[in-house]
Amino acid sequence: MPRSESRQGATAVRARRFSDSPCRLGHGLHYGSQRCLGCMGLHRRVGLLQAQKDKLKDLAALQREELARLEEDCSKLRTKRNLEQADFDLQSYSRKCLADISLSELQHLLDQRKHLEEELSSFRAGPDRLRSSRQAEVEHAAAREAWLLEHRQLKQDVAAAQAYVASLEQEIESRRERVTLGRLADAERSRQLREQVAEQRQLCRATQQALQDAETDLAAAQAQRRKFTPSDAVTARARDLKAEMAALADERREGAEALQLASEELEKLRRELGAILADNAQLRSGLQDVMHGLEQVQHQL
Repeated sequence: MPRSESRQGATAVRARRFSDSPCRLGHGLHYGSQRCLGCMGLHRRVGLLQAQKDKLKDLAALQREELARLEEDCSKLRTKRNLEQADFDLQSYSRKCLADISLSELQHLLDQRKHLEEELSSFRAGPDRLRSSRQAEVEHAAAREAWLLEHRQLKQDVAAAQAYVASLEQEIESRRERVTLGRLADAERSRQLREQVAEQRQLCRATQQALQDAETDLAAAQAQRRKFTPSDAVTARARDLKAEMAALADERREGAEALQLASEELEKLRRELGAILADNAQLRSGLQDVMHGLEQVQHQL
């Protein structure tokens, strides 16, 4: 129906165009036969073109109708495909749910089987467990006897160590007393040495003063000798001064030697005191080690 209407409309348009042509407007034949023939050819070509145009329009209409049918078919196919995809997804989800349920049931059955196997093995291992418990009791009794024996041995070791510690404490106390007495003796000896050194220094100063006086007297005597002829008294006085100077020099030398000996003895006493202090520190360290060992033994007990 639409195709016939379009054809009628095209025929009406062609008729209107032909009626509007110059040859149909009443100009007559004064334009010449050639010009009329040209118009007729032109009108013929226009008619052919118009017919082709109508055919093309009809073809386009047919193609649009076909395209509409194809689009409708495509939409139906898409709808069908979506439904099939949804059905496939639903089936996949159903299969997955069934698989999960099956796996859960299988796991539950496996757990039950494992539990039953454990009960069966425990039931079968009852006699073995009884024998092993008896053997464990025997081993425990033997271990307890060994532990008691070791406990008694450790007690004996602790008693011996305590006796050794007591002897060490007594020895340290005796050494401390000896060191105290030695320190007192060293202090007394040092005091005596300091007094002797002070006396020697005082004697040296007196000797030096006497020597200076003797040198002064000798210089005065020599000056008088140059002025006067010396008498026997002056000569005797000079000899006495020389003898006194020699004696003072000997006393000074003896005092220096005694001071050197006192310094050496004091240094020796200091070294002995350092050795005694080192021995005391070593004994104290040994006593601490023994006490630490005793504490460890008591913790083990």
